[in-house]
Amino acid sequence: MTNEPEQKANAELRAVIFDYGGVLMRTADPRPRWELERRLQLAPGGTYEAVFGNPLWDQVQLGRLSSEELWADVGQRLGLNAEEVAEFRQAFRAGDRLDEELYEYVDSQTYDSLGGRYHGSFRL
Repeated sequence: MTNEPEQKANAELRAVIFDYGGVLMRTADPRPRWELERRLQLAPGGTYEAVFGNPLWDQVQLGRLSSEELWADVGQRLGLNAEEVAEFRQAFRAGDRLDEELYEYVDSQTYDSLGGRYHGSFRL
């Protein structure tokens, strides 16, 4: 049986938030990004900087801009046409992998602090 303060705390919790990039989804194989850097004559880490160091990145993370707007800006800064942006985007993510073990763990949990309403069925 739970006490009143615990019940109140549980009633106030509305969500469980998980960090996706770099936690649930990780770059397991950096070689596709290295190849992009070689092909585009970027410095090491240049692809990472082009995307995550982009001035629009924070706006996308806050939901103020779409990812399409970010990728268009990345392409413009790198001098890529629309087809090349699509290829860059695919190659940039080619080495990323879902951390299956962590995903399965999160999906298997019952979050009693959500009033027992959340169990499994974790969706990305």
